[in-house]
Amino acid sequence: MIVLPGGSGLKSRESMQLRSGDLLILYAGDWQDFKELIAIRELFETFRIILIVGAESLVDHEKCHLLKPRYITAIGQNIVELESVVNRMCNVTYQ
Repeated sequence: MIVLPGGSGLKSRESMQLRSGDLLILYAGDWQDFKELIAIRELFETFRIILIVGAESLVDHEKCHLLKPRYITAIGQNIVELESVVNRMCNVTYQ
């Protein structure tokens, strides 16, 4: 797992390790964060996206589709469901 600094726009040294098709978990804490992600969405086109939003109202926002997320959730939602989605996307199985 690679944790990138917020606001780096995939320009940090760590982001050089990312490959097309990798899973990115993006967090938009508020409307401003969300608008910033939308503005740089072309950077995320080759990645699989999970979008976590800080405000429940953003989950169903009409512009969410612009990021082409495979899953959208709010920060206060069920973490077990998010864990399941991430595990399936990474093909992780537990016995």
